[in-house]
Amino acid sequence: MAGLTPRTRREINYFSYGRRRTKTRSRKRINISTLWLKWLYQYKNLIDTVTEQRKRMIKAVRYCLTLLTALLILTTPTNSKVSDSVVYVQEPAPITLSLKPDYFSNITYSNEELECLALNIYFEAGVESTAGKLAVANVTINRKNSSDYPDTICGVVKEGKHYHDKKIDKRYPLRDRCQFSWYCDGLVDKPKKGRTWNTSLEVAEIALKKHYADILIDITDGSTHYHANWMEKYPSWAYTKKKMATIDRHIFYKSGKYR
Repeated sequence: MAGLTPRTRREINYFSYGRRRTKTRSRKRINISTLWLKWLYQYKNLIDTVTEQRKRMIKAVRYCLTLLTALLILTTPTNSKVSDSVVYVQEPAPITLSLKPDYFSNITYSNEELECLALNIYFEAGVESTAGKLAVANVTINRKNSSDYPDTICGVVKEGKHYHDKKIDKRYPLRDRCQFSWYCDGLVDKPKKGRTWNTSLEVAEIALKKHYADILIDITDGSTHYHANWMEKYPSWAYTKKKMATIDRHIFYKSGKYR
């Protein structure tokens, strides 16, 4: 012990306190590790329990479905067992049409009328819907029925000032002096074959048939005039007539007397 400095009481107490503190920390670490291991073990047991219950539930559902399928097969009657108890269903009576297929067979109109009406529909409303085409047909027929206009379809369509060429005995419309602008605009009045012309022909044919059968529905409510709705300035006659409808790009008006 010679040469060593004796420790004071304070130093001895300090080292004793350090040893006790180290032992306490090691004990706490052991307790925390033990608790963690216990929790992991309990969690594993819980997972195993849930998995086992789920497996049992799936087996029970499969068993019930198998049982229901077997009962359904056993309770379904076969043809051999129900042959004596056949149920006969009475067929409904056939529907009698009010309009027979030959309803329009006695209605006649000339090809010239059909062509005139189809041309008017084609050039006036070719790009419009079926309703727009029918509306032009309605106006044409309404003018035919009015005492203020010619009494034929072609007469209505081609009404206006004409020049008569005596050499070939043919009448030509004067430029911009007719009722329907396409007829006197100086351009060739020959339609292009295709869907638009075919649709115009169909609408004209239906309109003529129903007109002569007196069952044509007038969607313009008796209009005899119309003009485009995109015009900046409406014609002067538009302010003296009753507005009836707006269909596609045209506004329709009613006036005049009817035969």
